[in-house]
Amino acid sequence: MMQSHEVIKNKVDAGISPREEMYQAELNLATTKSDYENRQVSLDNAKDDFKIMIGMSLYDDLIVLPNIAVDTISIDIAFAIDQGLANRMELRQRKISIEESEFDLIQTKSLNEFRGSLGLSVGLFGDNEEFGNVYDNPTDNETVSLSLVIPLWDWGERKSRIKASEANI
Repeated sequence: MMQSHEVIKNKVDAGISPREEMYQAELNLATTKSDYENRQVSLDNAKDDFKIMIGMSLYDDLIVLPNIAVDTISIDIAFAIDQGLANRMELRQRKISIEESEFDLIQTKSLNEFRGSLGLSVGLFGDNEEFGNVYDNPTDNETVSLSLVIPLWDWGERKSRIKASEANI
């Protein structure tokens, strides 16, 4: 920020930049210095808190000697990639989505096809209090139903739906 302040000051002194930029640069420099000093105070307070926590005198200095020794571990890259690909839930979820889309395609292809159903109903309701005699006098509610769905013309709807499902896959 001090270097930026110097550059802007030189530009203003040369008449290249307006004086407002100098005021803004001074404000930015003062704010940065204030933030730096606040962080220094926070660091000193954290040191004091640590000294109190470990029972050390506040007047003694703390010295930290870092040990930056790194233990290397050999990794089989091919095995790691295989394990990563095999255990990624996003890939499995994508595969499930593709399978669901394929099922939707099968369902879409079955639209507007000739279908029929046959139903048979024997009218025993089983509400006779004497369970043993339920078949002695069956009610005459037997029904047979036959329903057929015969598509006549769908104006290209089925082909459009199939193309959309294939595009989705």
